[in-house]
Amino acid sequence: MKNLLFFTVILILSSNVFGQEICDNAIDDDGDGLIDLNDGDCDCVGFGEEIESLIPNPSFEDKTCCPSGLAQLTCAVDWIQASDATSEYYNHCDFDHYVSFTEAASPLPCDGDGFVGFHALPGYQEYIGTMLS
Repeated sequence: MKNLLFFTVILILSSNVFGQEICDNAIDDDGDGLIDLNDGDCDCVGFGEEIESLIPNPSFEDKTCCPSGLAQLTCAVDWIQASDATSEYYNHCDFDHYVSFTEAASPLPCDGDGFVGFHALPGYQEYIGTMLS
């Protein structure tokens, strides 16, 4: 009987080990399967508002020119060719030059009018680059 009582007390105490989420340790403290930023129990200051991206011009919307052909990543503000091979910059301001771009997903997977494309083949890779904010 004494062992059963001890086991019951341990069971009750261990079920309460997970209780409160600590919102600054990236651990699922309350055992609900969610860590700090994803846990509804956390009222993390600063995370309820929109956080600005560290990547400048992440949607390729800012441009200095409207691309009129291939290899014109220089039209996208803050982006550079990071390889000798040239990546493509596309923007709806000149939709005609990429209508025949059959490899693009449809509808275009972007949050605006700009996007980039690249080829990666054995011995040939196109890279783009930017400096983080």
